[in-house]
Amino acid sequence: MAGIVAAGFYIPRSAITSEAYRKAAGHFSGDGIAEKSVAEFDEDEITMAVAAGDRLLADVNLGMVHVLAFATSNSVTGAALVAEALGIDPAKARDVRGADAGEMALAGAIEIASRDEIQTLVIAAEAPRSDPSTTEEDPLGAGAVALLVTSEGVPWSGGPGPSQSAIRRKVGDVGAASVLLSFLTTLEPSKITGDIDVTGALKSREYVTYERYLAMRRRASPRGTEYSQGAYVSLPAYLSEKKARYRLVGEACTECKRVHFPPREACLGCGARSWVDIPLKRTGTVYANTVIGKGAAPSEFLEQQLATGDYATAVVELDDGPRITAMLTDVEPAAVRIGMRVRMVFRRIYAQEGFVRYGFKFAPA
Repeated sequence: MAGIVAAGFYIPRSAITSEAYRKAAGHFSGDGIAEKSVAEFDEDEITMAVAAGDRLLADVNLGMVHVLAFATSNSVTGAALVAEALGIDPAKARDVRGADAGEMALAGAIEIASRDEIQTLVIAAEAPRSDPSTTEEDPLGAGAVALLVTSEGVPWSGGPGPSQSAIRRKVGDVGAASVLLSFLTTLEPSKITGDIDVTGALKSREYVTYERYLAMRRRASPRGTEYSQGAYVSLPAYLSEKKARYRLVGEACTECKRVHFPPREACLGCGARSWVDIPLKRTGTVYANTVIGKGAAPSEFLEQQLATGDYATAVVELDDGPRITAMLTDVEPAAVRIGMRVRMVFRRIYAQEGFVRYGFKFAPA
């Protein structure tokens, strides 16, 4: 019987209680919700979908994915970008949108697995996009679920499960991901591949104030950030380096075997111009670090700095050798130490010319 053989999920590290929300905002209309997940400043549906997909693919051969279905209730067309970031051919990706997009995508995947033995990676992700000042915002949470559907697996009966209200109470309304996230909690870990410990993830979250919540819910760019003052990269140039920016894919010289990151036109060792792709390890240690304080950030990062304060950058020495410069996330800048273990995460970097630039950052391992 067609069903699920592997799963992954992502729930942001931050949350806010309904009590803190109501006390500061004067309202909270999310009946039955005690607390809800809050996406970080550099997170959205795309980054959370990639995070959930990465967790699933850590235990599954990439070749098992014939189709990627990206589901969200928001008007986001992101399937191709999610596929690219996961190392899947974007031609295999399709978008499913709507309030019940997660259920629709999963049902469709089960149907084609039963009929044609096509294996589909279904990823449902949700991040609030309403006005934070309205009551419509109150119940909205954030999270993502990834499920691999094949011709033989754990069956799905369809529709909300008995744990739907329990998950909603702790995560909030996560739209297209709601039913799939509650279904995840009913699965028997021994019958499926992947980490599905949602309860453990909920216990390890950090709680934020309403003021911090508003800062993390991005607003319009402040005046003075409309034009670049130092970090400008043209869109064609940016997209030409997607493998490096999205997946830490370096290049090895075919002549002297020297590994380069980011890609170069000519080898630093021998001057050759012939390369082979080398996926780099996504874990490493902080080799050097600094904190970017007020007035020191390029204009592209001013919005982030005004919203969330100083941020950390580091030279990271990857476990397979290369050292690369990157922004750090999910950590207080003052807590960063040389030698700290870190892992690559896929996040929003900044928006420029109407296009969100995504790429790698590093978070505590």
